[in-house]
Formats: sequence, structure tokens, C-alpha cells
Amino acid sequence: MVEKLKLSNDELIIKALEQNEGVLAENGALTVTTGLRTGRSPNDRFIVKESSTAADIDWGDINLPFDPVKLVNHFNFILEIGVYSFKNSSFVLTK
Repeated sequence: MVEKLKLSNDELIIKALEQNEGVLAENGALTVTTGLRTGRSPNDRFIVKESSTAADIDWGDINLPFDPVKLVNHFNFILEIGVYSFKNSSFVLTK
């Protein structure tokens, strides 16, 4: 299923609630649970190494640096194809 959406924050929250992807906290914030897997694989996350945070991160086998140019290229690719998939839905990104 592909939906073309340009939703506000409130509309995105409503969509998440409709799809049982989270609940509202007492303060109105959307909260979600991660399910059985509570951690992230180091290979599945990206920490961009740039000057304002480079000295604050313990770089090594777990915190691997990601090249800022690669991040920009990846983001541009997502915008170019215009599709973001989550669970059983795909969302078309618009500028």
C-alpha cells in the first residue's frame, strides 16, 4: 500500500495511533515501544562524525563514524525515489 501524504505533526501522530504504533502520554507526547528487541545493532545506526560532536563520542567498535557526505547522498537518494517504508505501509515523500 502506498499513500501520498503531506501531513502535519498532529496528523502524523493520529496516523500512528490509528495504526496502533504508539499511545499518547499524559503530556500529549506520542510514545512507542520497541517490542522484543530493545537495542540497536551498531551496523544499523549511523552517527555522523562532524566537528560539533566528534570529541563527545566514544568512537570504537560500537560507535562507528558515518561520513557526512554519505549521509547527504543517502538522504538525497531517499528524496529522489520518494518512498519511505514502515511496517506494511509505504509513504511517498514530497518536497
